[in-house]
Amino acid sequence: MEKRENRRFEIFEVVKLYSLESKDMTFDSIAHNLSIRGIGLKSLNFIEKETPVILEFRIRDAGRNETTEYIKGNIRWVRKHKIFYYFGISFEEPLTHKRHPMLFEYLIKCFRFDGDN
Repeated sequence: MEKRENRRFEIFEVVKLYSLESKDMTFDSIAHNLSIRGIGLKSLNFIEKETPVILEFRIRDAGRNETTEYIKGNIRWVRKHKIFYYFGISFEEPLTHKRHPMLFEYLIKCFRFDGDN
């Protein structure tokens, strides 16, 4: 059984993925889990394991104001299930409040909510 270093929380967010190896490789994906050091995505598009990428998150706050956050990472694993490809991506650096305030705040809220149960 795989043991994860950091707790993952469910998320449902459209994420644009940019390959750093090919300018032509850009596509949308759906985030399904997030941790301080990585993310799980699914997409109809394939990308090779070990590909360096940039992830673009467009996040709206409660006032409907949009913020864009970018994170560098690497594709660690790829699996196909039916029509979707699932990717595990490790971030180049852990999420921090300074660099990724919206995503970091989402994780803090998840920790707080989980602690109440």
